[in-house]
Parts: sequence; C-alpha cells; structure tokens
Amino acid sequence: MSNLHAAIDYKFGVRAGVRVVDDALVEYPGEMPSAEDQEKWIAEYETRLAIIKQIEALEVTATPRRIREMAVDPTWMKELDAQIAALRAKL
Repeated sequence: MSNLHAAIDYKFGVRAGVRVVDDALVEYPGEMPSAEDQEKWIAEYETRLAIIKQIEALEVTATPRRIREMAVDPTWMKELDAQIAALRAKL
C-alpha cells in the first residue's frame, strides 16, 4: 500500500472504489480530489506516523531497570509520561 492509499484510509476509513497505482490516485468515488488535497492528506498521515514513532521510542525507554528506579525517584517517569501525553495530544 502506498502512502497515498494509507493516507486516504486514515483520513476517511477504508473506502470502496479507491484505487491507487504507483502512488497515483486513478479511481475515487465521487469527484477526484485535487493534487493539493492528496499532498495534504499524505503530509497529515506522515506527521501522524512520525508522532507515533516518537511515542514508541519514548515508551521503550521504560525498561524494567528504570521502572525499579522509579520506586526511589518517580521524577523520570513523570517526565516521560508528560512527554508521551503531549505527543498523544497531537494525534
């Protein structure tokens, strides 16, 4: 699946009648969206993916050792949770 097709699925849900070939929209139910709209959808989708990757990168830092350390000083975990919450708010 190309980014365009994934972006359409993200933006509108899976839609019958959408066909993307070589990352070009060739069939679309109703009026064919403009190239600018398509670029906007792809940018929104890619921004979302980048945020999700940032969240995943932060979440993997919560190792068992770090979680044990949190019992002594929870500051690190509170900061991590705040960072993750800020990123999730952007989704």
